[in-house]
Amino acid sequence: MTVLTHRLTCVIGLVTLAAIISGCNAPQPSPLQVLVLSDRESAVISRFADRLTGRGEVEIHFAKTLDNISPARADVLLLDQASPIELHTAAEQQIVQFVRSGKGIVAMGNSLKCARSCPALSRMLGGSAGCTALTNEISFVVLDPADATMLSIGGVFSLVDAPAVADESGMCDKNVLMRTAGPVACHGGKTTDKPVPVAWTRRAEGGRVFATVLGCEDVVLQDERFITIIHNALRWCGGRMADTRHNVLRKPEQQAGFDLLFNGQDLTGWTGDPKLWSVENGEIVGRGENLPHNVFLTYDKPYSDFVLRYSVRLINHNSGVQFRSQRFPEFVVKGYQADIADRWYGSLYEEGLGRGVLADGFTGKGEKVARLDGWNDMAVKAVGSRMIIKLNGLTTVDFTETDASRPRSGVIALQLHAGPPMEVRFRDIRIRPLAEGAKQ
Repeated sequence: MTVLTHRLTCVIGLVTLAAIISGCNAPQPSPLQVLVLSDRESAVISRFADRLTGRGEVEIHFAKTLDNISPARADVLLLDQASPIELHTAAEQQIVQFVRSGKGIVAMGNSLKCARSCPALSRMLGGSAGCTALTNEISFVVLDPADATMLSIGGVFSLVDAPAVADESGMCDKNVLMRTAGPVACHGGKTTDKPVPVAWTRRAEGGRVFATVLGCEDVVLQDERFITIIHNALRWCGGRMADTRHNVLRKPEQQAGFDLLFNGQDLTGWTGDPKLWSVENGEIVGRGENLPHNVFLTYDKPYSDFVLRYSVRLINHNSGVQFRSQRFPEFVVKGYQADIADRWYGSLYEEGLGRGVLADGFTGKGEKVARLDGWNDMAVKAVGSRMIIKLNGLTTVDFTETDASRPRSGVIALQLHAGPPMEVRFRDIRIRPLAEGAKQ
């Protein structure tokens, strides 16, 4: 028995060692081949390239021209131009075909402005840029921190830069990910009338495009956040980084007992006016115009004590998420609401029952973290008479109901507000039911 056990142990040990050796010898993915066209001072762009390659997964090569770019030469083209890009028609079409073949292009700094001389390339990038902002410390808001290219950036940051102002007329087919926190002062004494977009992604048939007007000043190329953005963008455009998955439960949420309320494909489990509610790109989309009263998309199952989490992007006007609410005819719902609106984000409101605002969660709280035109992560916890609302991780409301007649169970519903045309989008809606009266 002892000899047999010894032999078995040796066999297991050899198999384990072989597996380790095999794992060590397993072929590693080849680095992403990045071709850089830059007219920046060579020492500056070389240091930037070294910082990118130091993070792994990318290999940088420099090109003097783009007269012969092909999928065999590179996976991603990185444009960093401060002077007009001059391309003959055949070369411009080569770049378009390069992206259509499944390759990617990343444009940074003044490249968007300098590509105006190449109409096909400019369209591929998603538009052009005009006047240049004054060099200054500018604050930026990340509209979708969950996007693959924005991972590890956070919600707000500042850089000293002089970005060109992007033309918004062609923004309809782009996924704008970042904008300035406020209007921008430009050369010539002009100031934009509102915040301006500074980074976006778009699909170009078979390929992926990332464009940003940040990175004009050399100092920006030393900033870790900017390096992270470009490194993310190169990997995303090169197909090494997948789109962030939505409407799925992460493993910790599965273990905690969360359930998805939205499958990302259709409105199964929800009831509402089909003329007003739809599913687009894995998002519940509500659009209304001149509605005579507030209307709702209602989840069919009622809940009492729970933790509810969801992400929302309010395009304009006013919305909210009802909970512990009661249904009425004509898609009307009355009860508690976690508010979604400028000056009210993160507040607790009572819809249709007379009391109105129960707790202002915006003033001094939600206003610090709300992304008014971006995606916001919200959470509602209801246990017994106590209700807590969080906006982007910050507790904005901690309210205890003193009226025992108010229902402690009811439906969850999404609001379209009466009045002017509006649009609101929801994703990642999940709930964890709690035992009644739980202290979790």
